Amino acid sequence: MSTGSKSPRAGIWLAVAVVQESSANLLVAVVPVSDPDLPFFIADGELTVAAARHGRNGKAALAMLAAQRPMVGQLTRLLLARRAFPVGTDEGLRIHCQSVAVDAARRTVSVVASLVPGNSAVPKAVRDAAIVCVTRERAAEAQAAARWAVDEIDGSASPGAGAAGAAHERPALDITPLLELMPPGFAVRLNKSSVASADRAITEAILAAPDPAHPPPRDGQYQALIVDAGAGRRLAVVTWQPHRGDPSYGEVRTAAERRLPRAFASPRQTGAHPPLQPVGRHDGIVRDARPFDPADPAWVGAFDSEAVFDFPDPKAAADRIRALQGQVGFEAIAWYQPHHTHAESAWGIYFDAANLDDFISSLLLDLQREGFGRGSDALAAKLGVGLAYEHALFHAQVEAALTWMELQAGHAKFMPYQTPVCTAVRGTDDWLEEALANFWAWSWLSADSMLAMITGALTGGQHAALEHIVQATLDRSPAGHRRWRDGRQREPWRILATQAVTGKPTLPPPGIGLPLEPTLRGPLPFDFRPTDVPLRFVGAGRVTARLLRMPAASSVCPGKV
Repeated sequence: MSTGSKSPRAGIWLAVAVVQESSANLLVAVVPVSDPDLPFFIADGELTVAAARHGRNGKAALAMLAAQRPMVGQLTRLLLARRAFPVGTDEGLRIHCQSVAVDAARRTVSVVASLVPGNSAVPKAVRDAAIVCVTRERAAEAQAAARWAVDEIDGSASPGAGAAGAAHERPALDITPLLELMPPGFAVRLNKSSVASADRAITEAILAAPDPAHPPPRDGQYQALIVDAGAGRRLAVVTWQPHRGDPSYGEVRTAAERRLPRAFASPRQTGAHPPLQPVGRHDGIVRDARPFDPADPAWVGAFDSEAVFDFPDPKAAADRIRALQGQVGFEAIAWYQPHHTHAESAWGIYFDAANLDDFISSLLLDLQREGFGRGSDALAAKLGVGLAYEHALFHAQVEAALTWMELQAGHAKFMPYQTPVCTAVRGTDDWLEEALANFWAWSWLSADSMLAMITGALTGGQHAALEHIVQATLDRSPAGHRRWRDGRQREPWRILATQAVTGKPTLPPPGIGLPLEPTLRGPLPFDFRPTDVPLRFVGAGRVTARLLRMPAASSVCPGKV
């Protein structure tokens, strides 16, 4: 079957992103896989490079060394260019194996060496395979040396280099087992020094030479280590983590955007668009945060048992947020902006930081009223963040499912559902997506493993009280949202799936929902993760401040609401 393009670029849907890094302590040698020193350097983790002689004889010796032992020859040239050898002595210089990567053709290996000892990035499996490989060779060398010594004693040794020469005439080893385990990577020569020109050169090299054995990374992100190659030249060693699983959501989205541009709004909106405009309670600044999976226990560490928020006037805060929930439900706290209608910089889940604080205040009052004592602040924060986040993630999952269907059908699915269906049912008891989003949030909490992670050990009475608090919170929602208990039944899921597929609010004859509910409530047929959906906070708050302190969690966008 023809791909419709002779360019290998067609094999990469995702936009390539290059993360550049440089270090003055690193050297790079690009050597053939047959290099005799390569497996020993990987196995031992270090190598002593002898100081080269100067003058004509030194140049000739260096040329011969580079021909016979490419890695040692290249490293010697680099060290000479840097004047790294000790002055006034013939002592060599010890260098350390930092990382290795093999190219797509399995002809060359990019070896990164360090002038200072440190943590090696060579995978343990690669180093273990190298140790096995060289141990056999060293055992054979030792046996040969022992036989030669015995023969020399009894006078039967043949003339030759002897045991000492055998070590210098090390044959190339078969390192196929190492290559199977070695990370992918290749070197790119850079002609200009700017970051932008390096980024262009590296991106072109990635697109021009895809590696069939090592698929692109899940997020399209490649690492480029840029080092001095001597004589004013620079090299970039490009590596990545291949993604071998199902297609990522990022790839599905990108493919849909390229193949079906008419399935998306044009132009797409920018900025944050909350369902209710904030009334002067925050600065309106949008802060990017690190997305997380509410089912992953890591995020709950942001709220330890000693957390105390000291919210001002919690009763007034509870009254405010309950009034807003009565108008738009959980969307008063967190809302989802689809990528079909919003630009790459604007789609995702948004938390109103001030309203989130009010929501936690409301939950905290309920918990204290039911007799929950120490740790109530942390429990309220975990409940509030998790419930609102899961509700918004359900909306993201609906769009993700329809994006996949668009690739299969070859035409728009989300926009026909968004406009005719959602417009027709908005604000009515038939707004099933909101009802099932609330049920999705309830299901997240009611799972035994999740409940234990959020609450810890509870008495029977506390468990019943907690359920009552959450159910009352869900019931405080407007029409449609309040039907969350219908999520226990099969038919609402079938109706919503039918509406999404047909783009019509009414069911086609004979008036029965299509059996497509797994497309919404089951695992999606591609690799969709909560962390694929951007997370942003509007304004500042006490709860979001803790979430932003999670590792690699925050950056500030210039946009305002």
